[in-house]
Amino acid sequence: MLEWLLAPLAAHASPEGLGLLWKAFRVLRYPTFRTAMAALTAFLLCVFLGPRVIAWLRRMKVADRPDACPSAEIRDIHQGKADTPTMGGAFIVPAVVATALLWARPSFHVLLAVFTLVGFALLGAIDDLTKLLRLESRGINIVTKLLIQGTLAVCAGTALYWHSTTPAPPAPAAIAAAAVPVAPPGSLDAPTTLRFPFFKSWGLNLAVLGGIPFVLLAALVVVSASNAVNLTDGLDGLATGLFIPVVIALGVLAFVAGDPGRARYLFTPFVPGGHEVMVLCGALLGAAFGFLWFNAHPAQVFLGDTGSLSLGAVVGLVAVMVRQELLLLLLAGVFVAEALSVVLQVASFRLSGKRIFRCAPLHHHFQLGGLPETVVTARFWIVGGLLMMLALSTLKLR
Repeated sequence: MLEWLLAPLAAHASPEGLGLLWKAFRVLRYPTFRTAMAALTAFLLCVFLGPRVIAWLRRMKVADRPDACPSAEIRDIHQGKADTPTMGGAFIVPAVVATALLWARPSFHVLLAVFTLVGFALLGAIDDLTKLLRLESRGINIVTKLLIQGTLAVCAGTALYWHSTTPAPPAPAAIAAAAVPVAPPGSLDAPTTLRFPFFKSWGLNLAVLGGIPFVLLAALVVVSASNAVNLTDGLDGLATGLFIPVVIALGVLAFVAGDPGRARYLFTPFVPGGHEVMVLCGALLGAAFGFLWFNAHPAQVFLGDTGSLSLGAVVGLVAVMVRQELLLLLLAGVFVAEALSVVLQVASFRLSGKRIFRCAPLHHHFQLGGLPETVVTARFWIVGGLLMMLALSTLKLR
């Protein structure tokens, strides 16, 4: 959007000021520059808004509730967090939205990601407020929450499928000659093909049955990622620190996907507008660093469902946009392990009456094993960084 705002100024600038303005206008055409500026802007916005929002949350008594945890041992360990404000997404989400709209061109992918981010943030805010206003409540009913999440995710997946399969309007001859041809729906490079990591010639066409498989997979990825981040948000800085390597890798993948030459060389799908998705990832990265400024141990604020549900959802959507849904399982392996630990714990207890872990999610299992919170967080961060490097290495291991 900033590029659009400067274009009329550059056209009407005086000869004396035209040189500097034209240089500024030209540098905005580089997505790498706009990504860096988006990261810096989002970070500064979070650092500016953070103390003000945290103070407001304290005045409104929007605090964490360790008593809601079913484990008595974990309640005792986290009792000191009872007065720490939650709903930190109240400043991280606006920072991402404002930054993305400022530095990214208003492409379909960016606008869809923004709407998804805001939609899941509103759902998370309602959930957070329900927990706080009704002290005996654990928030929105789980079935209702999943239905709302699924509806939002299906809408996003449908819009993405429609955009991916709708032919572009006719372009002038000069532009059409230079345009990159769009792959047919059944080919491996089609925007609706599911690609398999480590393999350059394996793919599954999802543009069948009216695109229902594509939409359902997209919805599954978005909802799963949203809830996985939500379940991981249990220790100071844990979810935010793990979010950073994931969004870095997705930004790299979006950069590759947005360039037809690089995409062809690395056997990844070409995604028109992928560079603007990279700018969005820059905004997410900067906002995550800005939030971690206040969320690191000892935390001054927590993400709450407002932040965790929305950040997880947008990460899942970006993975669908750049056609790396399966790679996200490896890239976000710690988030996946945290979610699986809850599923396995509940299933084991209901089927056999026994628990697999001391407590779920997984980070509580290690806490009850005697590891300090900071050690668990740091080691999970290390694993997350290693998984990021392994996921990016698959670009050449194909």
